[in-house]
This record gives sequence, structure tokens and C-alpha cells, in this order.
Amino acid sequence: MTSWYPNTIGTEAAKENILAMIAMAHAKGIQVVLLGVPQPGLLLGTAEFYSEIAQQSAVAFIPDLISEVLSTPSLKSDLAHPNAAGYELIATTIASFLRDAAAI
Repeated sequence: MTSWYPNTIGTEAAKENILAMIAMAHAKGIQVVLLGVPQPGLLLGTAEFYSEIAQQSAVAFIPDLISEVLSTPSLKSDLAHPNAAGYELIATTIASFLRDAAAI
């Protein structure tokens, strides 16, 4: 039986791809804020490799924001996507994070 969320590239490949994107951003002088993305499953929790990426690449990290939004029915438009209120919470949380870090 095929999962509704197929793991087509695997965890290690995903980690390597994200690290490569961070390296490209840093090479252009772009600062990065990494948001943890939930791993597929019954209970939403951020995939463990995101914290490894944050430590390895020394980027700012907001681990559970997406999981929290997708765990709240009033913030979702379907099983995998936030609705307008969910996106607003994501944006305001990131803005607050950046203000607290004196980045904006």
C-alpha cells in the first residue's frame, strides 16, 4: 500500500539537500531561519534531522511551529496545509523571532 505522503528521497538525501540550500544562501550572504517540518505519521512531530541541520550549519531554528499549526484543526485547510489563520500565525511567529534576535 502506498502512503499518502511518499518518502521518495529519504531522510539522508533530504538532509543533504537542505544543507546544500543553506550553504548556497550563506555563500550569497543570506542569513537563514530554518523551520522544522513534521515527519509523516499519526502524531505530528518535527523530523529529528532538522535539529541536526540547525546545529551543523549554525542557523537560527524554529523547531515546532509547523507541527503546532498542523496539529490545530482551526489553522488547517486540509491534512497538510495551513489556512489563512495558520499562515498568519507562522508569519507573526517568524517576525517575532526575528525581532527578538534583533534581526529586524
